[in-house]
Amino acid sequence: LESLWSQILSLKKEGWKISYFDRYQDDFVSILRTATPHKLPSFTPCVFKNPSKYPSPKVVFRIYGKENFLDKDVNLPDCESIERFLLEQDLIWIIEKNYQQKKECAHLLVSFRKREEVSLDFLIVEVLFGKIFQLPKPRCAQIFYSSLLIELCHFWPNTIPQVVAQATQMICDNLDTMNTTCFDRFVDWLSFHLCHFKFLWSWENWINCVELNPLAPQRMFFTELLCNCLQLSYHERLVEVVPTALHKLIPEVPLPKNKFSGSGADRLPGASIAQHLTQALKEKCTPEDVHAILMDCPYPDDDMDMPFNPLKIEVLTTAVLVSGSRSISHTVAILIKYMSVFKEFASDSKEAQLHILQTLHEVWFANEQRIMIVVDKMLKMQIIQSLAVIDWIFSEKMRSSLMRQYVWQIVFSMSTRLARNIKKIQEDLEKKQTEEGTMSSASSDDERNSEISAIQMKLSAAQELQKAVIFTLLQKMIILLSEHLLQSDAEDRDSHISWFKAIQGRMIQIFNIEHKSIINYADELSSYLFTSDIDAVITEPFYNYLTMLK
Repeated sequence: LESLWSQILSLKKEGWKISYFDRYQDDFVSILRTATPHKLPSFTPCVFKNPSKYPSPKVVFRIYGKENFLDKDVNLPDCESIERFLLEQDLIWIIEKNYQQKKECAHLLVSFRKREEVSLDFLIVEVLFGKIFQLPKPRCAQIFYSSLLIELCHFWPNTIPQVVAQATQMICDNLDTMNTTCFDRFVDWLSFHLCHFKFLWSWENWINCVELNPLAPQRMFFTELLCNCLQLSYHERLVEVVPTALHKLIPEVPLPKNKFSGSGADRLPGASIAQHLTQALKEKCTPEDVHAILMDCPYPDDDMDMPFNPLKIEVLTTAVLVSGSRSISHTVAILIKYMSVFKEFASDSKEAQLHILQTLHEVWFANEQRIMIVVDKMLKMQIIQSLAVIDWIFSEKMRSSLMRQYVWQIVFSMSTRLARNIKKIQEDLEKKQTEEGTMSSASSDDERNSEISAIQMKLSAAQELQKAVIFTLLQKMIILLSEHLLQSDAEDRDSHISWFKAIQGRMIQIFNIEHKSIINYADELSSYLFTSDIDAVITEPFYNYLTMLK
């Protein structure tokens, strides 16, 4: 509102003149002067009501100001001028009306009617980055904006690529203050963009990253960028394009690690059983054969009272993942084939599911993409449960990986799966209730009520699981941050280091992704998690976000 008011005052001062836009009424000045004046109806602002819903605040995104341009040929309205907003809205209108046809959208943007009067290339790039970074989520899928930028580079090869490169560098210069959600989106966008241009980039500008702290924003960004590029390419290509000085930051060759094979493996417990099972899997054995082979796995220290046999889990998971390592489709196929064996060993034990995930991480430590896919498939097959995934992520063995982007992609993918499941059940319930209203009285009321009741119970269970996941996730983060603050006080050192900021950034990212649920559970979260005895540094982002949503 302050921005709008300052623009109105500025317009009034300049005699209500707006550049770049035609005022068609100026052609009819003489007619307007002699026309009969009309009385305008009075305007009464809406009365505030407690349940009233208002639009969430929006950040005015700007990359370019006059201070960024030494070239006099660049013509852009001031950042706060009404012309800048109006031009921006015109471009957004074109984008959102054509979001399903990127080529047509790119053509319309390039041929925008004000192209000759304003530096349109800079304005388009700024608008597209603003849409990519829009919170809590972009209006369109991020892949659309990324693809549109590539199309614009092809349509306008003499200017757009240079403008995109300049904007990228300017955003990189501000990584220290970037929101975590936007940080992830920027990594995803740049890796996707480089993939379409043979990974040609000014890599040498990042050589100083090698000397930075691993948790420094620039170092984290470059590390995640290389990991994403590896997923979109292959290891040899990265070694070829990245300067030698940066090779130590390139991820390992993404191959599985089988601890039951190689030198010294014979001395490990279960090595002979693992080798036997691996050979049986190559011969396409049945799930019953796998179960029979694993029966020979001994319990640790012969403790038969353990809720699960960890050696069975390790041997089964390692053998299956290594046997299906040739491709993602091979991995999925072998998981489907032996799903029943996994369920038998782990479906009733969170500890067993945790051990599956730990073994998965050991086998595919060098291939983050494969870890994400396997976790997603195991969740879908109900081999593991969502709460077990959260326990695994916050376990001591995963502490070194907690800052990595792929770990949080697993969390948010799981969250999206839960939300979609709830939406589907709600649609099924509405459909069944609609059918009930149109059915004749001859139909069995008891049967219809039983079906609706079953769906309602299913919906209630799904909503309770979603709530448990959100609460458990936030609780573990609060505990983690609180322990860090206590330890920092005990050691008399600065608590607001990169690690603390990164974890807190992830917590705010949860608020962004789960904003609808956060509103629904706001009172309970305030009562049970974000209480007054928790340090204000931890609770402040929650209450700030809540205020903004309300």
